[in-house]
Amino acid sequence: FGSGGPRYAFSGIALVLDGKGRSVAESHPLLINHTAGDFELTAEFAPSSDCREFGLTFFYSEACSAGICLKDGTIFSFCLGQYHRSAAFRGGALRLRIRKRGDVLSYFYGDGDKFVKTEVSDEVSAFHHNVFKGFLSLRPGVYAAGSGRALLCSITLRYIR
Repeated sequence: FGSGGPRYAFSGIALVLDGKGRSVAESHPLLINHTAGDFELTAEFAPSSDCREFGLTFFYSEACSAGICLKDGTIFSFCLGQYHRSAAFRGGALRLRIRKRGDVLSYFYGDGDKFVKTEVSDEVSAFHHNVFKGFLSLRPGVYAAGSGRALLCSITLRYIR
């Protein structure tokens, strides 16, 4: 850990993510290699997470990503660098979810078993090499940006019909 050292480590029952950069674009997210079809990515973060910004992302490159996060105590969805405020966060464990159906990402948040859908969804069919270059793929993952650490207690990928 620390500057120049590993950014991810296990501590007890959590994966600790050291914050890096000022946003998801600079954070070097921890990504899941290719996932096809429709699915939900759900993560639970511990209440002791103190990173300025952390959450779930679909990441193509530094110029192209979308997701949901907790940033400075407020839940936001974001796409291509634009943040959309969803709700103030009351504290405690935070659960975030992204549902991918076709080329549409929907965002959810909660502090228990119940999830609330954000008002914003994003269509991501144009997130590919003809627009953003690089011959990369849009991959789901988790990130932490800014000072502090995010404690990831669980993450699940569930295919849906």
